[in-house]
Amino acid sequence: MEPCTGFVKCSALSNRSKRNGKFQIERAGNRKVCHVQEREICMNHKKALGAVFLSSALVLAACGNDKDEPTNENSATDGTPAVEQPAPEQPTTPETTTDGEVAMEAGPYMEVDIEIDIDGKDAYDLEYDEKDRSDNEFKDHLNQSKVEGDAAYETVRSYVDQLTLDANSTKEEAIEQVQKIFNVEDFTKIEVSYKLADGSKVEFEEKR
Repeated sequence: MEPCTGFVKCSALSNRSKRNGKFQIERAGNRKVCHVQEREICMNHKKALGAVFLSSALVLAACGNDKDEPTNENSATDGTPAVEQPAPEQPTTPETTTDGEVAMEAGPYMEVDIEIDIDGKDAYDLEYDEKDRSDNEFKDHLNQSKVEGDAAYETVRSYVDQLTLDANSTKEEAIEQVQKIFNVEDFTKIEVSYKLADGSKVEFEEKR
């Protein structure tokens, strides 16, 4: 009978075997082989191996966790810090008046008065007042139409917004702009006066 791995070999232990009863003596040729009870030793051996495997697994798992580096969602893939993008600006909503109409921002003119005569007769009259809109007025004598007050504001403003006159504008520039805006070539008189936001006032008159 071949000895199991890990078994203790001994010779001349008959007296010891008699005392503890844990060893059996076999004679094989000129050898005396002592075997520890097989079941107890094999069970202990398996438990020892299981403990070693469990410890190795725990060590490997710990090493694997150490190698895992925390990821940063804000980092770029090339290793450079990601730049935080600013939030898109929200579009501004134009203000509305009490009657639901969109309010228009004040232009560079506080007041504008324009009078155009053709063939010696009234052709167009325009009065614009940014502060007191009840004074706004537009008269088209050629087509016999008239609009006044708040209702005239948008109509008057559509003409005024085409002007690019300032405190340094010349008479020729003012007359030319009025002709272009009202599509007038021949006239007998054009009067233009405007008050700027800084309070300065400019007046021009051209007769033909």
